[in-house]
Amino acid sequence: MQELKVPEELGQRPDVREIARILVQPDGSQNFVLEATFQEPRAWGLIAAELLRTAANAYEARGEDWGKSFEDMLRTLFRELNKNVEMEPMPPSPVQ
Repeated sequence: MQELKVPEELGQRPDVREIARILVQPDGSQNFVLEATFQEPRAWGLIAAELLRTAANAYEARGEDWGKSFEDMLRTLFRELNKNVEMEPMPPSPVQ
């Protein structure tokens, strides 16, 4: 298995812990391993947002447009989140 390297400045710190891994198989299917380490589930929303920004940065580093990459990710995210999900309606946003 090919693993990403842990940043050197974090790898030696005993107070840092890994909380998630994404494994991608040759056919493109994914496996997610994670710990529900946060008291508030909304922390995962913050992580998801930062993950998308970091991915857009990686696409930009290889010459692709950051905004287009990010927009493509967001469209896919919202499409996938709306598939077969039974949730109560969200309350109105306090931001108008």
